[in-house]
Amino acid sequence: MNKGKIFYFGIILLLSTSDSSFSQMFWNNAGRFDSVAFLSYQHTSAIDITGSFTFEMWLCPTDTVTPGGTYDKQRQVLWKDRYNITLQHGKPRLFINGNPVLTFKTGLAPNKWNHIAFTKSTSTNTFSAYLNGVLDTSRNSSVVPSSSLEDLYIGSNPLINTMQSNFKGYIDEVRIWNRELSAGEVSTYFRTFLGIRTGIYEGMVFSVGFQANQSVTGTPYPYDMSDNNVNLVVEMALQNMNQESRPQTTVSMNEAIELDGSGDYAAASHVSEFNNTGSQTLEAWIYPRQIKSQQIIYKGPANLSGVKYSMAMTIAGKITGNINNVSVTDTTVIPLNTWTHVVFQYKNAGQYKFFINGRNTTSGTMATGQILTSSDSLYIGGTGLGGHFNGFIDEPRVEGFIKSEFDIQKEMYISKDRGNERVSNNDVAYNLDGLQHPSTTDGSLLRFRNNARFSHPAAISNQPVSPMLRLDDQDFMKGFYMKQSDRLIPASGTSGLMTEDSLYIDLDVTMNDVNFFVAANHTFSNDLEITLVSPQYYEAYVCFDAGQLGANDNIITVFDDQADSALVNGTYIDFGPVIKGQVELNKIFSANSSKGLWRVRINDDNSGNTGRLYAWGVQINNMSSKISTLSTNCLIQGMYDPATNNMTRDTMRIYLRNAVSPYAVKDSDKVYLGILGGATAEFNNTDTGKYYLQFRHRNALETWSAVTIGFDAFTQQYTYEFKADVSKAYGSNMIQVDNTPVRYAFFSGDVNQDETIDATDLSLIDNDAINFAGGYISTDLTGDSFVDATDYSLADNNAYNFVSLIRP
Repeated sequence: MNKGKIFYFGIILLLSTSDSSFSQMFWNNAGRFDSVAFLSYQHTSAIDITGSFTFEMWLCPTDTVTPGGTYDKQRQVLWKDRYNITLQHGKPRLFINGNPVLTFKTGLAPNKWNHIAFTKSTSTNTFSAYLNGVLDTSRNSSVVPSSSLEDLYIGSNPLINTMQSNFKGYIDEVRIWNRELSAGEVSTYFRTFLGIRTGIYEGMVFSVGFQANQSVTGTPYPYDMSDNNVNLVVEMALQNMNQESRPQTTVSMNEAIELDGSGDYAAASHVSEFNNTGSQTLEAWIYPRQIKSQQIIYKGPANLSGVKYSMAMTIAGKITGNINNVSVTDTTVIPLNTWTHVVFQYKNAGQYKFFINGRNTTSGTMATGQILTSSDSLYIGGTGLGGHFNGFIDEPRVEGFIKSEFDIQKEMYISKDRGNERVSNNDVAYNLDGLQHPSTTDGSLLRFRNNARFSHPAAISNQPVSPMLRLDDQDFMKGFYMKQSDRLIPASGTSGLMTEDSLYIDLDVTMNDVNFFVAANHTFSNDLEITLVSPQYYEAYVCFDAGQLGANDNIITVFDDQADSALVNGTYIDFGPVIKGQVELNKIFSANSSKGLWRVRINDDNSGNTGRLYAWGVQINNMSSKISTLSTNCLIQGMYDPATNNMTRDTMRIYLRNAVSPYAVKDSDKVYLGILGGATAEFNNTDTGKYYLQFRHRNALETWSAVTIGFDAFTQQYTYEFKADVSKAYGSNMIQVDNTPVRYAFFSGDVNQDETIDATDLSLIDNDAINFAGGYISTDLTGDSFVDATDYSLADNNAYNFVSLIRP
């Protein structure tokens, strides 16, 4: 609009802070318009519509009857002088050049979300109106909007701009196209946030979803995401409708790119962040539908010659990595029609590794040196000349550093963005949740080519959804004990039980709050009955026969008694990121111990459909991070009785020591060994590193683990057992104390803890024996509370054999 015609009282930004939680991709907000609020965007040629068009948006009016201004009983939704959408008596109405041309037959109920779309085809002179993806009405007319230099307004008509005429309610996903969307396109796209205008989405010239793919908590984000530079110039009193931790009734939360294997791909123009000459990690979630040679991530010429780096699948269905046109291949066959997380990483010294579903499967060396630089584009799913992927790809990442197995695991099920990227290195990630923008600071726009599209799981039946969830306010995944799974639902056929899956939790605390994560794909969620079983065999039927709106039938969510949305059949597009279960978890599990074997059971109670469980997890007492737990066993020579195969119980101090000299102590815990030598140690001061284990007892020889250990990122647990294998001790520094079963123990007799068993220890034992000393004292090697010849004999034999500490 001409600047002289703008009528407003001031620019005010009000931020709602009543709900500060995070969502799947940080972008689940809507604009709240209260009869005063409006937005205006500076005129550009892109939004000067003079031919075919599509105008679409989600509306949730709170007032559909109050009279307003010049247009009787109308609320202003979208205005740009030559085209205008209002809500009259609850019915959406389209004006072209100031004249009404089409009004919905169906009215919108207040306080309920509905999607509306108006289209115009100049080739058929047809105006069409769609309600929730379905044709509501149409008419023929040759009229088209005239050219206009006015600004674009949402929620107001600047020629009126009164509280009675401005929109009252909520608006989301406002999109303008410079072409007519077909009925199929309207019904496919309307449940997806779109911030892209390439490939099949060409023609989208304006997109405001009131959300960003970054953490902008509690803040409306009313900026054009179409990459057309339609600038926001006035934001009047806009407030935020925060939907971030609620299951959705409008758009899907977790998209992926879908490729048909016949020429589809995506490409990002070269930027310096794509040239990582040294260390590099490539990773993605993939869902292949065909075994063939196909690219996942590729950097190099489009003709696939002179590769700089790539990760692809071979005709044998295995993951292959390529550096400087030299290839290496993993040993694992990737299954079809299943989500698999794949990683290829390379160091310029020549070392490479493959990880499948977070586990290192193949390692080796390749003499290729530094990764060669290139100005070629980065390609996803193939290039224009070949290597086309058939299936789905989600969260492709190009990271300029080597990730440990721990780091790969801890980031598998969450998306990357500027809130959790590694800023000290190049770190490029694409969430592919309706956006062509990288989700991290680094990278360039990802452009879709040919028929590449988003997966649109809420609109297209039986679309798989990757098992990813973003729920930072509940510390997912950090606070959850996670279990990777690969269970068919049902185990066989098309109805019945899945093979029960289990997860052992070492943590022993009294529970007062339990949250339950599930990631399952299925072609009909209404068939599923999901049960969580505690170590005490208490059962919680968290979800049974609960269907979703639209076409989505996948369940990827956290069930939490404190969620603000209850699970109701047929109410939500998806249940994520968090929802109440159909029973109260805390009533069932509270006051019991968390330690033991947890189980998940899923029953498919109708035939004809199948699915798969990919992952699940349990959060105890809303823990922000898991306690590192070590499950171990060890025997003490003098306290072990081979006749009973039992040991006198005693305490042991266990240290975590850094893996490199000088092996500094990272943390320690004092445990009480059971009669079989078992114990669980807990550590609060651990990170992603590797550690030696150091065991110290009041009169046994200090003993170290033979190798370093690292805690599993999914559970923060590790098991290391000494008693059945002498090689588990550093330098095999243990003594055999039993033949049936074969058992090994730490040497007894280092009474003064000087790291060797010698005459000094014998003298201490001898003196106490002469004085008939007893009780809990260090010279009592057998643990019978007396110091006598038996204790002396044990130490004497070990001293005779020159037993002393062996450590790194």
